[in-house]
Amino acid sequence: MGYALAAAAADAGARVKLISGPVNLEAPARCERVQVESAQQMLDASLDGIGDCDIFIAAAAVADYRPVSVAEHKMKKAKKS
Repeated sequence: MGYALAAAAADAGARVKLISGPVNLEAPARCERVQVESAQQMLDASLDGIGDCDIFIAAAAVADYRPVSVAEHKMKKAKKS
C-alpha cells in the first residue's frame, strides 16, 4: 500500500521520499527511496526527514522487535510447581 500511496502522491506532483524495508518492488517514478532493514532504522529515517515535510503518511506494518534484555548464556527452563 505504501508504494501505491507514494506513486499517487508523485503523480499528483508531490516530492516523495519513500522509506521502505526489504521488498521486491521498484520505487515508483519520481520517488526518492530510503532503504532500511529494521523498525529502528525506519523510525530513525522517518524522524530524520519529518521536519522537512508538509504531509507525512505512514503505511508500514512494522513487525520486528527487540528484547528488553539479552542473556549472556542459555537460560534453563524454570520448573513448574
